Amino acid sequence: MASSSAPPATVPATTAAPGPGFGFASKTKKKHFVQQKVKVFRAADPLVGVFLWGVAHSINELSQVPPPVMLLPDDFKASSKIKVNNHLFHRENLPSHFKFKEYCPQVFRNLRDRFGIDDQDYLVSLTRSPPSESEGSDGRFLISYDRTLVIKEVSSEDIADMHSNLSNYHQYIVKCHGSTLLPQFLGMYRVSVDNEDSYMLVMRNMFSHRLPVHRKYDLKGSLVSREASDKEKVILILGQGMGKADERDLLRIKRQGLPAIYSYVKPLTRREL
Repeated sequence: MASSSAPPATVPATTAAPGPGFGFASKTKKKHFVQQKVKVFRAADPLVGVFLWGVAHSINELSQVPPPVMLLPDDFKASSKIKVNNHLFHRENLPSHFKFKEYCPQVFRNLRDRFGIDDQDYLVSLTRSPPSESEGSDGRFLISYDRTLVIKEVSSEDIADMHSNLSNYHQYIVKCHGSTLLPQFLGMYRVSVDNEDSYMLVMRNMFSHRLPVHRKYDLKGSLVSREASDKEKVILILGQGMGKADERDLLRIKRQGLPAIYSYVKPLTRREL
């Protein structure tokens, strides 16, 4: 089930908008062999398998070059890509064709360092053993085997939002020296399998990986789909300690911008609720 060797036909490692000091500068179409330093678990799920392989490849590539002295604006636009075409590779390990992309590698490398996370520890947490999948969440949500990292599948719009806010986020992390209650973003990736793109965001687990959690509360920080329907608003208004609905209730409803349900509420004035 596990294999430490990478697919032999790996083409090409390409970098978009590299800044000075950025490690992935080659744009050649030359095939090359990739040797992994860490034994990577091969997941049965092709998407997870490619993600694990891609993270291992990316960290190994980054380890070949020293980090830049300072990040430049181009580093916040950069990305590294790799495309694998190999018809003979065993499909139980990885698909025959896939693509992997890492967004802003040097920026997230710097963030991991500021959060006190060594790249090799990051790699081991993600790839040593299979991550577990959390049920009941919106989108895919994985937890690393040692419970120190979480992997959240997000939308392309979320990736665009991260891109637009990454510079400000990084500046804040520098200012607070990595001590923050904000989510600690550690990596951002795109995995392409069977011509479908999936986007993965890696964060530090806010819960202790040593202590058991007896109770969790899900606090909603988004206003999306959080607004009550017109009918729910009516029920709320008419249920605030009043036994009957009268003209004052109707006036309150109309003032709150609900004329469309006026006819629905009016019959309620003739009887007790």
